Amino acid sequence: MNVMEHGENNRANDSDQELELEQTILAIVKNTLPAVRFAKNTAKALRRLSSVGTDTLVSALEAGSSWFQLKKARNENFLAELAKLPRGQSAIGVKVADNLVQEQRRIDQLVFEAIEHIQADESSESPGESEKVGKSESSDEIGDDWLECFRREAAVRTQGEMRETFARILAGEIRHPGKFSIRTLRTVGSLDQSTATLFRKAASLRVSMELVAQDTQTGSRIYILDARIPSLGGQLGDNFLENEGLAYSQLIHLTENGLLHSDYDSWSIYNYSIFQQELVRNVPIIPLFHQNQNWVLKPLPKFNASSKLKIHGAKFTTVGQELLHIVDIEKNAKFLEKLKTHLKQKNVELIPFAVT
Repeated sequence: MNVMEHGENNRANDSDQELELEQTILAIVKNTLPAVRFAKNTAKALRRLSSVGTDTLVSALEAGSSWFQLKKARNENFLAELAKLPRGQSAIGVKVADNLVQEQRRIDQLVFEAIEHIQADESSESPGESEKVGKSESSDEIGDDWLECFRREAAVRTQGEMRETFARILAGEIRHPGKFSIRTLRTVGSLDQSTATLFRKAASLRVSMELVAQDTQTGSRIYILDARIPSLGGQLGDNFLENEGLAYSQLIHLTENGLLHSDYDSWSIYNYSIFQQELVRNVPIIPLFHQNQNWVLKPLPKFNASSKLKIHGAKFTTVGQELLHIVDIEKNAKFLEKLKTHLKQKNVELIPFAVT
């Protein structure tokens, strides 16, 4: 056998082993993960990101993502290689190897935390929703470039809140490939803890129009038509929301980090959120979303039905919008009352939206 034939056989064997490993992981995931329709993307994320070996994968999935269990479940290849280093190896070389081990451990933990998020979301679905969606696998596949970018950005994050953000992003991408762009991954990778906290405040004050669409393979998906921090008749550039923790300088900071547009007095029309009883069958109602609740706008006697209801404020960028539903919203009763007062001045009343 010549050298060329030997090389081709090696490549063929490697390809066969790779395919066998992919199929093994997929089979394990299907048996342990309730979200059957996400099994393919979950298996791919595990294969491309995690160092956990297939012989311990089942126990790891069942055990959860506690640090102790993950330490038991991780693949020992990295540590074995580290132990083989010559005693004369430079301290720098040992440090580099140790850093690689630590980064891989962080990625392993993030992957399992993402799977836990998917399991929790599945268990929270009502029986009716589960029946509508069905159990077929999603045809959309999570991208190789996306996974590689995720690895680079997430591996170096050590702080709790930022790591939780990456776990939620991975879970969302497994469920809905394309939900988070590579640009969003890079943006999150560049954020520090204080910016993440500031963004949570902004997300908690937002108003938005959002459509929820049902997919037979991936379940419900949210499409944001507009999302902004309402100025409530004031000027955000004049520190109008300083008491809410969003002074002008803080808005500028969010803009510089790619989360808000720079025009803080832009506007959008919210007429689709106005409920009119006589037109309800012909006019779609798109609820106004605020503080984790859907609302509708009830026209008051002086409201002109032909007028445009504009809500001014700082609009979230595409990256900002992608991140809105993975942050924990902080309730703010005082701001809600200010929003209601502002809308009454526009001759509409903010009332809870009840789906019948």
